[in-house]
Amino acid sequence: MLSLPQGFKPTLLRGLDEVEEALEPLVELVDQDPNASLYLSMDAEWNVRRRLGVSILQLCPHMDPTVVYIIAVHRLSSLPPSLLRLLTSERVWKIGSQIKGDLTRLRKQFPSQLDDSIQFSIIDLKTYALAKGFIQPKQTGTLASLCETVLGVHLPKDQKTRANNNWEYPTISTSLLHYAACDVLASRRIFERIASENESYMMLPEKVEARQDGARSVQAQVLETELDIELYRRI
Repeated sequence: MLSLPQGFKPTLLRGLDEVEEALEPLVELVDQDPNASLYLSMDAEWNVRRRLGVSILQLCPHMDPTVVYIIAVHRLSSLPPSLLRLLTSERVWKIGSQIKGDLTRLRKQFPSQLDDSIQFSIIDLKTYALAKGFIQPKQTGTLASLCETVLGVHLPKDQKTRANNNWEYPTISTSLLHYAACDVLASRRIFERIASENESYMMLPEKVEARQDGARSVQAQVLETELDIELYRRI
């Protein structure tokens, strides 16, 4: 069964300042090398009663050490600058299962910042797995099924946990945080497993120190790849 690393805790970001402090180093990382691409696994959850947009956004940069950010998007009146840069940069590839639907909901939630002229660079996991021969055309491509097929592990998808109206509580329960973090971490592991079979995909060996953040430094690995136009889409 897929689970979080021992002792791992996702980072909940509730306001603009917290989002900026966490994500600004990633933007700086992209700006340092105009030829590199950054890979960002992404997922979203929303209350059953929510008609527009999402409640939270989960981000897992492909970096070491592993970190998962859970952003309380429902509390934001506008997208913080760093988050907006990551979402709209053509060199930041957003990776996930049915990711187009999540970004469509975000676009409707923040129409002035994500208008129809904005294009997103995305990698849909089902499309990627199909193109690389990990699944067949008639196979399902849900996140849980890809976990079974690609990683050989079970991803718990309890309907009562996922489909509820508790994603916007002032304090999100530990079980919901764990569920949200497992989903986005699964996306990263599926992508990296498939990509490891692709010779054109390469992780740079050196780590790039983005900046000092309190007592710890934020370090990330930038990924380079030769982009296949059939696999990597902008929407």
